[in-house]
Amino acid sequence: MARRLGEAGPLVVFQTAYDEYALAAFERKALDFIVKPVTVERLRQSFERARRRLAERSRLPAVPAMTEAVATRLEAALDRGARRPPPRRLLLRHQNGHRLILVSAVDRFIAADGVVCAVVNAAEHITDDSLDALEARLSAAFVRTTRADLIAIDRVDRVTSSGDGSATLVLKDGSRWHVSRRRAAAVRDALQR
Repeated sequence: MARRLGEAGPLVVFQTAYDEYALAAFERKALDFIVKPVTVERLRQSFERARRRLAERSRLPAVPAMTEAVATRLEAALDRGARRPPPRRLLLRHQNGHRLILVSAVDRFIAADGVVCAVVNAAEHITDDSLDALEARLSAAFVRTTRADLIAIDRVDRVTSSGDGSATLVLKDGSRWHVSRRRAAAVRDALQR
């Protein structure tokens, strides 16, 4: 739709959890691209950019900046969203539709070749979410161990150091999962919450 609006169309700000679409958005003349989680300061920057662009377009006196009342309402709305409990269920692809699965049934999420799968009882089910989006939504129950793996915290039995800064998670079923050096400290912190 943004591609068809043209220069005289409305100002377009994309807001999504998927940062990989930013370049395409700006190629279609997006005014801004906001990646979740959204902050009041980031919204303020976007509003200011829109205000300046509208003033340039109309050559009229500048549009007023975001008022404190609007900022306060946005901040309250964002705080409510931040306190939202994590989802209990997920939609996973199934045949020509989707199937509802309890988050507690998922052992891990794995990403390979641009596809993210939820592993439930050793069976892989494709999800429409990115690993980054799942990590943001499910951080209380899952921990990111590598660029391609999210592991259910309640499936972890122990963590062992590898001596080079990385670690290994040993799950209750005996399987072992590598933890990258970059993520080892965060994984240890998440396991102690």
